[in-house]
Amino acid sequence: MLEEIEESGPLSPEMYSIKVDVSAELHELLVNEEIFWLQQSHERWLLKGDLNTDYYHKIANGRKRKNTIHSVKVGDVEIEGTDNLITHATEFYKNFFGPAPGNEFHMDPNTWATNEKLDEKDNVDLCRAFTEAEVKEALFAMAHNRAPGPDNIPVEFYQVC
Repeated sequence: MLEEIEESGPLSPEMYSIKVDVSAELHELLVNEEIFWLQQSHERWLLKGDLNTDYYHKIANGRKRKNTIHSVKVGDVEIEGTDNLITHATEFYKNFFGPAPGNEFHMDPNTWATNEKLDEKDNVDLCRAFTEAEVKEALFAMAHNRAPGPDNIPVEFYQVC
């Protein structure tokens, strides 16, 4: 009711004070309700929870089902299936982050002076394949106990092999 009055015009200082008090009380009630349900869920989890129980599996599988994307609607087309969803997401982000057609930047070949450019020998050296010795040197120069790379294999594994 106070918000409806406020939409038609400014509230008087007394009405504004009442609105602030009601908002604070509502916020406190909502926080208390959230705490209550959080405590209830913890109590249930402690009683039936982290054992290999039916309750545990229902919670874990329910969370997985809730967080799984089964289909996406794009315009009038509905995309279903894991492979189709991955393909669509990949193409979307390729188009989203990739270069737009016509936006390619071509540089003038005379931008740098001759002494600032790489000569053919340097270019060949930069484009050649890595040697086994170079790879081995780089591998053994890596520090131990670091986070693994995208393959989830730590550097120590490669160093021992």
